[in-house]
Amino acid sequence: MVFKFKMPDIGEGLQEGEIVKWLVSEGDSVTEDQPIAEVMTDKATVELPAPRTGKIKKILHGEGTVVPVGEVFVEIEESGDAEAEEEEEEKPKAKKGKKEKKAEAEEEAEEEGKPKKEEKEEKMLFESKGTAGGSVTRRKKREEAAVEAGNGARDGKVLAAPATRRLARELDVDISRIEGSGPKGRVTKDDVEAFAEGGEQQVVTTRERPKGVAAAPEELEERVQLKGLRRVIANAMQHAKNTAAHYTYVEEVDASNLVEIRERAKKLAQDRGLDTMSYLPFFVKATVAALKRHPQVNVAYDEESNELVYKKYYHIGIAVATDAGLVVPVVRDADKKSMFEIQEEIQELADKTREGEASSDELRGSTFTITSLGKTGGLLATPVLNMPEVGIMGVHAIKDKPVIKKVGGEAKIVPGKVMNLSWTFDHRFVDGAVGAEFAQTLIEYIENPELLVLEG
Repeated sequence: MVFKFKMPDIGEGLQEGEIVKWLVSEGDSVTEDQPIAEVMTDKATVELPAPRTGKIKKILHGEGTVVPVGEVFVEIEESGDAEAEEEEEEKPKAKKGKKEKKAEAEEEAEEEGKPKKEEKEEKMLFESKGTAGGSVTRRKKREEAAVEAGNGARDGKVLAAPATRRLARELDVDISRIEGSGPKGRVTKDDVEAFAEGGEQQVVTTRERPKGVAAAPEELEERVQLKGLRRVIANAMQHAKNTAAHYTYVEEVDASNLVEIRERAKKLAQDRGLDTMSYLPFFVKATVAALKRHPQVNVAYDEESNELVYKKYYHIGIAVATDAGLVVPVVRDADKKSMFEIQEEIQELADKTREGEASSDELRGSTFTITSLGKTGGLLATPVLNMPEVGIMGVHAIKDKPVIKKVGGEAKIVPGKVMNLSWTFDHRFVDGAVGAEFAQTLIEYIENPELLVLEG
């Protein structure tokens, strides 16, 4: 019996899943609960286990394919059927007729570069005496020279035996993308199999380009299919830019007091078993304090119901750089946690995210997002909204700059620590004045971090 495995609903409300990687191949034996594929949902990758013990009969979707929930994506032949099929294969096969043997022999000969009967007759015709025959011979030689210098094709047609072409079709490989290693650039079965194993990004090439022949443009390019996390991020960013009315507000901040208190906090953090104390917990707490005073920024827009959802909880997203792009794990109920607890949670979430081990729940549900560029923060940036949120803050590098402070009642220029903060808001729901007031409130807490303790 063949079991048709349908894409399951891995997460709440999941509509589809992308096959990031197959862990098995057709013909492989699998046991129940053995991982057979890595599937991406939202921004988390999970392993799907085999629901039956048996043999992988057919893989219906390749890597990078988005499969709707409920659609069959792999067929598993259960153990009893696989054994019966093996017994059937062991039975003596009928002898092949003379015509079948002859056809196979010709295919094998062509695979090895040996001329078939028709090619021998053609060669005799081309090499016959006379003007017409000589003209054809010269044309054939020019074609062969072009093949030798080019990509193994004559008049745009790839040189390959019928058996090789059939194998390419069975493996779903575009034979025109393979550079053959056989005589005159002929594509062999080994070339096709190597290309299929290496994926579409790998081009099999064992011949050196003749001297004086320039590389074709496609030889200097690499094509990488947009899939996995990068595809999810690209679609999310495009949707945000196409949908929300972005506007950015930027302000310079005197971070001198923040730097001082953070230095003292580092020692206290180490006493509590933490590796360090970053600036992020202070920005998280300042953001929560500002959101409480400006609840119209702690909002999400529900596109389906056309409603603004005012959140009375504070889940702060922290953008984390991974090899595949920015991912946003979430510090939940940040208003109820100490800075030390937030520091510990941020570190744990960042590590899990970079290793691809963060769960779907840890990557969703934020009400406001902070993205920090750290020491490479530059002058300013215009962050893209993490929809359906209506606000996001960019944190930039702290630099030594002169600041004006009152000393003994007089304004004086003194050395200071200065940084820029940038906010992006959705102008459909956050007016310019509201965004500016929210930003100034947050700056007040950054420049006077003791308020975070006093107002707790």
